[in-house]
Amino acid sequence: MKFFRLNKAAALIVVLTSSSAAVGALSSGTYETTGKGNNGPVVVQTTIENSQIKDIKVLKNSETPMIGETAIQQLPSKIIASQSLAIDGLAGATNTSNALKNAVREALDKAGGSEKDLKPVALKKQDAVPNKDESTDLVVVGAGGSGMAAAIQGKERGLNVILVEKLPMIGGTTALSSTAFNAGGSKVQMALEKPYTAEDYYKKLKGKGPDDASLKNLAELSGPTTDWLVNMGADLGRVINGSQHTPKDGGALGSMLVPVMKKKMDSLGIEPRVSTKAEELYVKDGRVAGIKVKNDNGTYTIYAKAVVLSTGGFASNPKLVEKYTPMWAGYPSTASRGATGDGLEMAQKVGAGLAQMEKSGPQTVAYDTGHGAVSLTNVRYNGAILVNTDGKRFVNELALTPILGKAIKDQQGGYAYLIFD
Repeated sequence: MKFFRLNKAAALIVVLTSSSAAVGALSSGTYETTGKGNNGPVVVQTTIENSQIKDIKVLKNSETPMIGETAIQQLPSKIIASQSLAIDGLAGATNTSNALKNAVREALDKAGGSEKDLKPVALKKQDAVPNKDESTDLVVVGAGGSGMAAAIQGKERGLNVILVEKLPMIGGTTALSSTAFNAGGSKVQMALEKPYTAEDYYKKLKGKGPDDASLKNLAELSGPTTDWLVNMGADLGRVINGSQHTPKDGGALGSMLVPVMKKKMDSLGIEPRVSTKAEELYVKDGRVAGIKVKNDNGTYTIYAKAVVLSTGGFASNPKLVEKYTPMWAGYPSTASRGATGDGLEMAQKVGAGLAQMEKSGPQTVAYDTGHGAVSLTNVRYNGAILVNTDGKRFVNELALTPILGKAIKDQQGGYAYLIFD
């Protein structure tokens, strides 16, 4: 009996010793770790003191401006405030959010412990600021390239402007654009040895089809729009394939363009209302006179003399893709996560009509990651070739994306290989 009691006591001592050693298991220090981001490595420096995360700095990253970089700006303070990695990632920047959290998780591992060893923090509940209905001259829905342009031009014309965006960041699909701004008749193009005119661009757009007034209007306004962006500070000085303006350094278009437009909005005092979703168009006396929106605090109405819907993209809504462009159903989307066609559906509910929806086309040369797709257009523009399963070229790689898409679908298996060195 004594032997049993002695062993029981000894076992108890062992347990207590082990438990005591677990307290404060995290070694204080500064740790450099790396997470796998959307565009490449995200290098993070995490400082730990007294079993708490005191500081998180991102030392290096190549994430997309206004998307991945927004997560990098916002998440560290949330992790530090909560002393937890169980926080929501930023919608639309999932890969960057996971990269940051995984890097911090590795730092905790290097410190000799895990998230469980962090000292818990009781977060104070902040009182929500109540929503109030308000009025303005112009309300713009969607803060992608077109929405930002509408807000800027409205403000430049002396209007009071409110810009709303459902995602936590601005930029939309424009921020993900990897290649070129298409136009004809810009000052850059007209200064070329062989000028490229708006008429040249129109012919490219319509191909062998009949004349189209909308395309004609688009082509004629494209040059002045390019000049407007250049005057704003956009680097569109390199022209390839006639119509395509690209940054001189060969970098991605969106990574350059969105920060330029954001800087312009800042100078004009336009503060985008992110995480604010337009849910309904407000109609009075037979005309659209505002929008009803929803944020974390609830709903409210913005009354406006004019409403601009910059939410036409629907490539990230599989149901709408199947409805309007069934030939592309099942293909991955290279568009923003927010391109779900909300504006189309809101407009239809108040009687708006739709036209030429079937002409929408995907970015057909892309790599499917399993979590969306990555455009390979830049590679295609720089000499890559498309071949089918027989190893034969079957299309001009510089053709418009709908033409490429059909050509690829017509191949055996409905796919092709992009070859480059």
